[in-house]
Amino acid sequence: MAIEQLNNVVTLLSNASATGSYFVWLGGKGTLTVEGTINGATLAVQFLSLNGTDIPARDVWGSLLSFTAAGQQHFELPPGQIKMKVTGGTPSALFVYACGGVQ
Repeated sequence: MAIEQLNNVVTLLSNASATGSYFVWLGGKGTLTVEGTINGATLAVQFLSLNGTDIPARDVWGSLLSFTAAGQQHFELPPGQIKMKVTGGTPSALFVYACGGVQ
């Protein structure tokens, strides 16, 4: 099954090496999947507040929703806009997906 066939997946980065754009998150629980060559970078989910401020998102245990290696994390966020912020290192071929519907 192609990723495009899943209606509950938000693609935050696709073959990227820098911070992505904001995308609408409908709210609720989800799983974030990060793939690619991280190469010293830090990838962190940012939530756009109602007054337009970037707020670092946290996972369901209160830890920052961030990565320094490929992997997955579970999270729960209210409806709004999210993006993947990329800082440091020399990353390449980054793919990041937020998949909703995790219970």
